[in-house]
Amino acid sequence: MVDIILTLKFFDSIDYLPTRASVLDFFITKDISKQYKRDEINEEIWKLAKSGKIVLFDDIYLGLPGWNFEEKLAAHMNRITDSKVILKKFKKYTKYFKFMKAIDLVGIYGKNSEKNFCILNSEFSRFDKLILKFLGIKDPIIIYTSNLKVENKNFKTAYYLLKMPIAYTKPGIYEKFIFKNPWIFDYFGNYPVDKISLNYKVVL
Repeated sequence: MVDIILTLKFFDSIDYLPTRASVLDFFITKDISKQYKRDEINEEIWKLAKSGKIVLFDDIYLGLPGWNFEEKLAAHMNRITDSKVILKKFKKYTKYFKFMKAIDLVGIYGKNSEKNFCILNSEFSRFDKLILKFLGIKDPIIIYTSNLKVENKNFKTAYYLLKMPIAYTKPGIYEKFIFKNPWIFDYFGNYPVDKISLNYKVVL
């Protein structure tokens, strides 16, 4: 199945070492009108692995021939560790976020969790800006609840939004935000809807 190769190439483009579960969740198909059953994708994965067209590493990760799996795994684990450190720090800021009436959600966005992502119900007040400066939060990506629409629509944006660790949120904001951007599922039509719940979100 060509689409499995395409999915692995996407993961390579973001320097991410995918597990089988990641490939199933973020399976890319050129025919966005069609959803594949996970059993069908799994069967094709085994066929491609047996033929040598894809590689199974450590019985967990999938990749393409020629990948340096040890190097990719080391970089992958370093990013996870860094993201967890950043998320832990931001969760300590929750008490400050609660005082900022404009904030509905704070997330950590990007390949290396390098950007702050905020959903606001109004403009930052002068008091809010002072708190942000105190916390060292600069130039966050801002979305407003009055719209919730993301303009930069592409594979990477869709992926980072679905994988974004959440440091602080008011109830239901993240789920509402994702469903207000259905274009995400044009890219990842096989992504399980139940995983949008914050109960499933982990740093990976």
